[in-house]
Amino acid sequence: MASLHYSERRLFLIFLFLFVVSASSMRVCTADLAGEKNTLLSLINEYRQQNGLQPLRVSSALETAAQLHSDDMALNNYYSHTSLDGRTFVDRIRQAGYTYNTVLGENIAAGIASAQYVFEAWKNSPTHNSIMLDPRFKVIGIGAAYSASAYFKYYWTADFGGYDDSGGDGDENPPPPPPPQVNNPPETPGAPSGPASGHVGVSYVFSVSTIDPDGDSLRYFFDWGDGTSSSTGFLESGCVASLSHSWSSPGAYMVRVMAADVKGASSDWSQPASFQVNVRVFEVSFVSNVANVSMVVDGARFTLPVVFNWTEGSVHEVSAEGDHNFTNGGRFLFKGWDDGFQERARNITASGPRVFTVVYEKQFLLQISPCPGVHYSEWRSAGETVQLTVNSSIILQGEYTRLVFAGWSNGEAAQTINLTVNSPLSVEAVWKRQFLVKVHSDYGEAGGGGWCDESSNVNIFVKPRILDFGNGTRRVFDYWFGEGLGSYTGDCLNVTLMVKAPVNETAVWKTQYLVALDSPYGNPVGAGWCDESSRVNVSIETVLYESPLTRLVFLRWEGAEGVYDANFSMVVNSPLTFKAVWTKEFYLNVTSLHGETWGSGWYAEGAIASFGVKPPKILLVAEVFDGWGGDVELRALNATVVMDSPKTVVARWRRDYSMLALAATTVAGVSMLIHFGRKRRNNGSTK
Repeated sequence: MASLHYSERRLFLIFLFLFVVSASSMRVCTADLAGEKNTLLSLINEYRQQNGLQPLRVSSALETAAQLHSDDMALNNYYSHTSLDGRTFVDRIRQAGYTYNTVLGENIAAGIASAQYVFEAWKNSPTHNSIMLDPRFKVIGIGAAYSASAYFKYYWTADFGGYDDSGGDGDENPPPPPPPQVNNPPETPGAPSGPASGHVGVSYVFSVSTIDPDGDSLRYFFDWGDGTSSSTGFLESGCVASLSHSWSSPGAYMVRVMAADVKGASSDWSQPASFQVNVRVFEVSFVSNVANVSMVVDGARFTLPVVFNWTEGSVHEVSAEGDHNFTNGGRFLFKGWDDGFQERARNITASGPRVFTVVYEKQFLLQISPCPGVHYSEWRSAGETVQLTVNSSIILQGEYTRLVFAGWSNGEAAQTINLTVNSPLSVEAVWKRQFLVKVHSDYGEAGGGGWCDESSNVNIFVKPRILDFGNGTRRVFDYWFGEGLGSYTGDCLNVTLMVKAPVNETAVWKTQYLVALDSPYGNPVGAGWCDESSRVNVSIETVLYESPLTRLVFLRWEGAEGVYDANFSMVVNSPLTFKAVWTKEFYLNVTSLHGETWGSGWYAEGAIASFGVKPPKILLVAEVFDGWGGDVELRALNATVVMDSPKTVVARWRRDYSMLALAATTVAGVSMLIHFGRKRRNNGSTK
């Protein structure tokens, strides 16, 4: 894909997008491709007519060229204007019979099943769009192919031509075909030049040159006469070509050369050059700087020194002994060959008489134990001074255990010592064990821990027992929580431990919060220090009498957490302050000798109290309301008063005798009438 032109790469991205759209929107089988080709032709011609151009006719030759290229891309799974055999679209059009000397063009697409999407892709590509709208083109040929095994499945080709060979009203005088091209083969090279003889396994150079009548570049093929051949790259016509070769067997060989140009034409083979390959025998010896070592030569073991007679050019596998133990803890170690070769095994080609020396070094075994449980051995050269160092005087063995350096097994106390290796040696470091007594407290001052020798005693402590932070919060030491063998768990502030293992002592504190109750009255209960998350019960007296007619009444507790009744319970998770809200009440006493009073009762200080009296029924002698007396002087039957102190109001009454007088008058009148009536009756009866 990297070989595509920029416009082709751009079009490929468009095709890749349309491939997804096309694949999801429609599926065109092979049998439908003929109809899709006709659709594509109609779309291109409508597009040309919209732009003032003549429609294109169908050229059978261009149709053949386009269809063959689509078939070839689908069959061989590639996408390019250039065929896999190197032909361009011009070559394919000519080979299909469209040989007119006129303008030619080609558009291709892949991965799209629909002619509509192919047309849109070409239209959106400036290069392809310009071909569809080129006024010089008169004919077109369209090819479409499908292969389920190919990467893009669908492959499209449209070939355009400037001469109308469709058989309609086309050009009367077609342009002449292009002149035929002729490729002349290169001239036959002369016999290659080189040595006449040589030896087995040695490379020798042979050279040759020739010219190409057409001036094309040439490539040379060398036949070495031993069943093998080599070739050069392409060189300018007339340049000298050289190649080297070695022969593995003695004998007479014939070397010849052939030339081929870039267009595929080749010359005849040159006259051969004769080359004689010979062999020689050399004495090769192997020795060592120490005695009794051995080596393997061509699969057989020999004790050094040893001598061989080898044929020139022959290759032999040689392997020296790696190490040779001469005593317990002493050895000879292979170091290399006297010619600088460092590997024990090597291949040696017989090229002349040679003496090879195998070099060994005398070494002794040094066994070292730098810490308990760690032992290693290393070989050191005899007479070498070795420095042993304990890099750290402390070795951690986990988080709470460590070893402290205490010297060496040979009596040396320094961390770094020097040893001269004149014999096998065994040296180990001596360590003592310590355990970490970890003392931790989030508050106060804690101490007494640290790294302690095994079986020693250590004192741990924490102080003070109570830490007041001054903001209604404090911490109170609760107990030690111990972890590990020999640890302590309890509430003593100071403890002595025997160190048997790592110990972790943690001072556990509890958090307490101050619950403050602010009230001038009522003897509140519940104030004080409370453990975190504990529950506090708050209560208070709700009514206090200052006098029979004056009292204090609890209304509510007010705090940052809200408003509460006189008695409540809550979980303490922070300092708490509650303020009691009280109100003062005064008693209004409404009294009257007559009637029915209302309004007596307790009222908050400053409240407006309403009161009154319901007069009694009217009798012959009526009690008439005559105003209020006592702490107020009011005339209204129903009145109000501001309760700024206890109040007593008394209804005043006066007697009204008017009804009695009226009744007496009425009785007297009735009596007189009765008297006069009787008298009249009596007078009448006497007549």
